[in-house]
Amino acid sequence: MKKIAVLTSGGDAPGMNSAIRAIVYSAAGLKIEVLGILRGYEGLIDWDTKELGLEEVRNINNCGGTILYSSRSDRFLQKEYRKKPSTRKIYACKYAPCVDTAGPRRKADL
Repeated sequence: MKKIAVLTSGGDAPGMNSAIRAIVYSAAGLKIEVLGILRGYEGLIDWDTKELGLEEVRNINNCGGTILYSSRSDRFLQKEYRKKPSTRKIYACKYAPCVDTAGPRRKADL
């Protein structure tokens, strides 16, 4: 089965949960599994994930913030953290959409 991972980065903003929900619903229609990366890039470094299915995102658009939590990551700006084995697991996923509210930032150069 194909797999994608989604993370939220930057500060919380209206619509982040709705974006996550839209990703999961679209993926489900295409028979694609979705992993949610918790705590933004910090969760990517530590590989803190959870499966996201239709049941997990059913009513999240009514919740504030983001169900995946969000963080800015100073560690991710350091190359050695982007090269950690846990960070490399992202390559098991075909795509990794990022819902980001921080504006233009350094790209996620893995």
